[in-house]
Amino acid sequence: MTAPKIEHVAVIGGGVAGVAAAWAAHARGARVSLYYGPAGATELASGAADLEPWAPAPAHGEDGVGSAEDEGALTPTEREFLRALGYWCEGPARIATRVGVVRPCLARDPALLDLEPLAGSIIGVACVERDDWDGAALARTLESSTWAGRTGTRFRPEPLGILLEGYERRIPAADFAALFDEQRRRSLLLDELRGWRSRMPELGAILCGPWLGLEATTLQEVQGALPVPVGECTSAPGGVAGLRFAAARARLLQRLGVESQPEWVERVRPARGGWELVTASAASTGSAAAAAVGPFSCVVLAVGGLVSGGIEFTPRQETGSAFRLCVDVPVQFSIDGEPLEQVSSCYGFDPMTLRGAWIERAGVHVDRAGRAGPRGLFAVGDVAAGRPRTVLAAARSAIKAVGAIG
Repeated sequence: MTAPKIEHVAVIGGGVAGVAAAWAAHARGARVSLYYGPAGATELASGAADLEPWAPAPAHGEDGVGSAEDEGALTPTEREFLRALGYWCEGPARIATRVGVVRPCLARDPALLDLEPLAGSIIGVACVERDDWDGAALARTLESSTWAGRTGTRFRPEPLGILLEGYERRIPAADFAALFDEQRRRSLLLDELRGWRSRMPELGAILCGPWLGLEATTLQEVQGALPVPVGECTSAPGGVAGLRFAAARARLLQRLGVESQPEWVERVRPARGGWELVTASAASTGSAAAAAVGPFSCVVLAVGGLVSGGIEFTPRQETGSAFRLCVDVPVQFSIDGEPLEQVSSCYGFDPMTLRGAWIERAGVHVDRAGRAGPRGLFAVGDVAAGRPRTVLAAARSAIKAVGAIG
């Protein structure tokens, strides 16, 4: 049965949850307005994407817990979204982190080198004299991994002369990667890689740091110019992977015709016909009522959780809740299905009364579809309580919530 058409949807948040909500609402024929502020959790990601949080676990070897077992973990709609976004490659892979851990993932930045089909080969590791990089140490750590030992894969460090100026040792990895979007620097990189390959014909692949450009065309040219796979390890938080996601987001929103507003929302309030928003710039004028935008048939909150600043936590509150959303909107907070109000009559919420990583479980109370209370208000991604704090789980919750509108 065809879902009923929805009219005008406001999405607050520009991470993967917000983009997935905008894409899904557009697919249902809605007019979509997306508001976003500073970089959130998605732009701090490493380039690997999972449905469940991944962590090494001795009982599971280097596969850890939360790893992807097969492509069936993603639904057809979720795969369609990944293809539309044009950033993460879907399908299980095995990648190298920047600290030398070999781990599985369900989707990945296309720049990340997939190690699985390279099992048993010799992989060259680029040694570049940057302050944040030690290719020789990375090669040793990767070769000592359980996966490398099990498969007989070797990692061999080799100098790569791609620095031209002394300051390039110290600039952020994202700025260093951007240098190779220029044709002159890209040609230097390719010449060095070809020379390396000719000196070491036994190499099955080349592993670099997160430097293979910010533009998709740069990566395609580099990967297409050599007879062996070339790729990266994961990037640091706030690095190359986040900028590539932001570029993919901009392309998708423009293609869909989404009204994208790089401005934060101060308040969400009920209005005739649905909801209206007051942006930060409008609130600062003191005439918020006149400057409110809307009405919207529904609002999707995708503002991120405690880690990315979407939820503020102020311990030892004497009155009220210790939790506050970065947007003024009537919602309830919960953890493990229980409301988060005052636990101690003296100090309010006491995290010592909870077990485990409560910071990753607390959030806006939602039902299974992501409804956050009043009709037409949804919370998705990391802001919602009880959801895995991962890229693909955030996208899944947004797509599911939009499917429940109507």
